[in-house]
Amino acid sequence: MDADVSALEQARARITLLEDENRNLRETLADYLATIRAIEQGDDESAVGAAAATRDEGASSSDSEDDLPLAELRRRRAARDESESDEEDASESDEQAAGARPRKRPRTTAAPRTRERTSKYYGVRRHRSTKKFRACYTDRDSQNQYIGFFDNEADAAHAYNAALRAHGLESIRKVNAVDEQGRLVAKPKKSSSFYGVTWAASKWRAQAGPCGSSRKHLGCFDDETAAAHAVDAHLYEHHPAIAVKKANFPREE
Repeated sequence: MDADVSALEQARARITLLEDENRNLRETLADYLATIRAIEQGDDESAVGAAAATRDEGASSSDSEDDLPLAELRRRRAARDESESDEEDASESDEQAAGARPRKRPRTTAAPRTRERTSKYYGVRRHRSTKKFRACYTDRDSQNQYIGFFDNEADAAHAYNAALRAHGLESIRKVNAVDEQGRLVAKPKKSSSFYGVTWAASKWRAQAGPCGSSRKHLGCFDDETAAAHAVDAHLYEHHPAIAVKKANFPREE
């Protein structure tokens, strides 16, 4: 019984070695094909001798291992696996020494979403894909109501104003102002080019001082420039070092 078990284990070990040899033969065949292509292109012909030596070495190893005992077969297999592992580690070390970076998956760029750009008029947005101006308003139930698309930005603003008047929403919605000549007045911008000036609700807010919670609120102004002058006055009086660098209207020394 023990002899049958030993023979079975030895047979399994030889099957495993034959599978390894089969793999080595496939790799050798691939080397031969690469060498043949290199010769046809006029490259180094000495590779043929190296491939033949590899084939002879593999064949002699396969023939000599048929009569080896089970312990020796396992020892040789372990030594072969260890050698292959050492070669892989050495290859990785060489790549790291050369500064090679690990391969990364190529990034997939998502298709850009169609967005709308803001307009200088209330109730108007510019559609990026159609290049047209869309007019819409918000009704009493806070639902968006679309008016339509227009080639001209001013036409869309006038349509927005007309829709607000038709539905009696002028008192609760922002209406585009019109000057004495009947021309539309652009809505006020919400960002300032002056230091310490920001747009707050319907006025320009002035703040000055060191960054953080210590900034002092100086008030709200209808005119953006007036807010900037208020910021400068506070800086020159209380923070002259900051005024030298940040003043909106530098003073001559």
